[in-house]
Amino acid sequence: MPRPPRKHEGVGKTRGTSDDQIPVLVIRDRHKSTATVILDRVYIPHVTAVLAPIIDKDEVLCTVGAAVYAAFCKANRIKHEVIQAKGPRARGAFHIQNVNAFDSRLKGWMK
Repeated sequence: MPRPPRKHEGVGKTRGTSDDQIPVLVIRDRHKSTATVILDRVYIPHVTAVLAPIIDKDEVLCTVGAAVYAAFCKANRIKHEVIQAKGPRARGAFHIQNVNAFDSRLKGWMK
C-alpha cells in the first residue's frame, strides 16, 4: 500500500479520491456476475474503458449518481437510474444492494 494503514475504518486526509484512497469500480448484474476493477482515477476515460465493453446499449446502469456515470451513460446512450446512497437503496426493480453487499464482504476480507 502506498500509505500507512488507517485504524478502525478511519477517514482519509482529504475529501474525495486522493493518494490515500484507491478507487475500485464494482459492476454486478442480477445473476451475480461480478467485475471489479482498480481505477487509476475516477474520470470518464477510465470509467468508459471499463464499462463500454461490459454494458450493452439496451441495459440499465444503476449507480449512486456520480457525475462520471451520468456522463458515460449520456455519451453511450445507456439508460441511467440514480439510487442515492443515503436513504432508500431501492426504487422498484432498481437497486444497488448487490454492490453494497459485495463491497461489505470485500472490505471484511481486506481487514
